[in-house]
Amino acid sequence: MRTLLLCALVFGAGCYSYQLRKPTVTPLEAFGPVASDLAEVCVMRPHWIAWAVTAAVRDNGQLVGATRGDTYFCYLVRPGHHQIESETVDLTERAELDAAPGRRYWLHQLVDNYIAVVRTRLAWVDEPAARELIAKCGYRELSGVPGQERLPSGDPIASR
Repeated sequence: MRTLLLCALVFGAGCYSYQLRKPTVTPLEAFGPVASDLAEVCVMRPHWIAWAVTAAVRDNGQLVGATRGDTYFCYLVRPGHHQIESETVDLTERAELDAAPGRRYWLHQLVDNYIAVVRTRLAWVDEPAARELIAKCGYRELSGVPGQERLPSGDPIASR
């Protein structure tokens, strides 16, 4: 019984927690021009379902950000093939992208909560849909990560 209580306290304290913060200035805009030699990806989660569950996002295996509740973030990538993963405690979902220089891509995290199992299905959307989705979100960036994980450096992700 003590072990069960200890595990519940440790889990509740955030062993799997990623901390997010609202920056004073949004570092990357979701619309407008993109540097001609890079591409940009914006990940949007405009859903209140499972609002307390964090979804860590990796691009080619590198942590690039996370969402929790109705949030979004953007990051730069080098042109080429990208395997993007959205990971909750329960499941990992994947999307692929062949990024072209000077382009922006919007990835919608659709949240499902099936009897306490949270899943973030991934769907690419066009700019008009992205504008509607982002209007329901607040920009957040990672400010803390669990264990041996490393915060994103802000540098573009190399393609594989």
